[in-house]
Amino acid sequence: MILFQVLLMRWNVVIGGQLMSKSERGAVFFHPEWLAKEGILPALIIMVLPLVILFLLSRIFPFWQEDDPAVAIQSTDS
Repeated sequence: MILFQVLLMRWNVVIGGQLMSKSERGAVFFHPEWLAKEGILPALIIMVLPLVILFLLSRIFPFWQEDDPAVAIQSTDS
């Protein structure tokens, strides 16, 4: 969410400031490319990468311990 907020803030301030020139010298048109260094695909990869890392870490190190129902029943029977 923070990365998405930074992207929207940059879009609003940087690109919006270039589109509406205060010096009235003309507008600059911005067309984002897909595979450029600062394109759409690298931005999406960077935004999704923390979620993928979190998913992989959750498979290696479980965040919550799940109790085995069989063990819980045996402990209450004795």
